[in-house]
Amino acid sequence: MKILSKHRIQQGREKLLHGGDYNPEDLVFCNSIGGRPRYRKIRDSYKSMVKATGLPYIPPHSLRHTHATLLLKDGHSVKAVAERLGDDPATIEKTYAHVLPSMREAIVKSIECMFEERP
Repeated sequence: MKILSKHRIQQGREKLLHGGDYNPEDLVFCNSIGGRPRYRKIRDSYKSMVKATGLPYIPPHSLRHTHATLLLKDGHSVKAVAERLGDDPATIEKTYAHVLPSMREAIVKSIECMFEERP
């Protein structure tokens, strides 16, 4: 959050320097003249950053899937994950159906624990 806050302050400075036409869409990341960055440039920058870390390359869209899967496995609701991804809950249920059965099993176990006799 600190980095994003600093970035926002820097963007405010850029807007003052370049005028009201700089980043009119209030993008988090924009090109040097305040417009939408080109996909190829973003992809190439991402690839070089991954290469510099020595980690295996994972396509950006796969990161989205990993993020959603981890949230669902951690017990977050389908509705909350859908909102976070800007998607429809039905699409999330269909796409991540492989994660949901284990969640359902966890819910059943949790309910069973509630009704178990305690000493």
